[in-house]
Amino acid sequence: MAKGHEYAVLDIGSHKMRLLVANKCYSTFSVKAEAQVAYDGYANGKWVNEDSVRNAIKEVVAKVKGKDAKIKKLYVGVPAEFCTHKVVSASIQSIKRKKVEQSDVDALFITGNPFGDDKTLLVKAPEYFMVDNSKNRYINALGLPTQSLSGSLCYIATENNFVAFINDVLKRCQINETVFLCSTYSEMLSLFDEKSRQYGVLLVDCGYRSTSVSIMNGDGIIFLCSFSIGQMHLIKWIAQGLQIPYEVAAKLFQKVDLSLNSSSEATYSVEAEGGMMRFSCSKIIEMVSQCISVICNYVNKSLEKFNDYKITRLTINITGDGLRLRGIEACMGSKLGRSVKTVVPMKNSNYNNAEYSRAVGLIEQALDMDSKKTSWIW
Repeated sequence: MAKGHEYAVLDIGSHKMRLLVANKCYSTFSVKAEAQVAYDGYANGKWVNEDSVRNAIKEVVAKVKGKDAKIKKLYVGVPAEFCTHKVVSASIQSIKRKKVEQSDVDALFITGNPFGDDKTLLVKAPEYFMVDNSKNRYINALGLPTQSLSGSLCYIATENNFVAFINDVLKRCQINETVFLCSTYSEMLSLFDEKSRQYGVLLVDCGYRSTSVSIMNGDGIIFLCSFSIGQMHLIKWIAQGLQIPYEVAAKLFQKVDLSLNSSSEATYSVEAEGGMMRFSCSKIIEMVSQCISVICNYVNKSLEKFNDYKITRLTINITGDGLRLRGIEACMGSKLGRSVKTVVPMKNSNYNNAEYSRAVGLIEQALDMDSKKTSWIW
């Protein structure tokens, strides 16, 4: 790896485009330049306004280049709403007994690939491998003696037109070399260590317009879905319920502490055009709690699609900037009937914030791919 090599990643959020250029720094990274631009986002797997996307990408690239950062190759994170996910079982047989080589693993992934030419493959990763039809499961099968190799393989892809659209915009910004990654996959590899993933981890990433629900086992995501509800909708419902402007409701939302006693007579004060507006803490807490119930109901409905009793024992990890509220873990835990924990990136103290979970994951996977530690991940 060349000294001083710069890694540029584009995190496509449902409200902001965030571009970071980072350098490897010992076991972590340092960010040389960062910029973010608000735009109209996406919902239900579609851009709200394609012109807004084009303008945001052009602006965020210009801002970073204005900070003397170089973008030779750009790693682009594809949001869950634009991803298709499948888990398949596949196997290959050799004529004589041999040790598993990388070429065997590659052949197995080619055999199992469920996607055609109309999609761009982002991730191919194992939930587990098996050799000689034994019941033993392995995350890494390299070097194991066998006559047959099989496994539960996880694939994530996006539509070719998504890639073509983003590439067209980037070429107009003089960026011609791109690598597309699944944002959720990069995020989960970053947030959870190998030992945790062996037992299964469940992540809910709530953003501004969209929320994703994912389960990772081993090195593969075995469940991935999203729904187009996020912080924006919670604030909108509060604004409608109180008959106040959205901007005032947004300020109020940021003040909420769900751990306060609901019988408290305290008030929240929010600055508005006509002066200060005051609201009963207990009333606002009750409203926000009801709004969060909607998110929790969608999470439960999502998990019902994954018919596996084992997920009932998993802690629900939450991240993203949509539910950054004091007392959120206890509130969601009571509604979901299980333990809830907020997770943030921990390897770089400047970015140990839930808002950066995807971006940090993308940086770490870019570094990892460059050092060829993840040979089966595209």
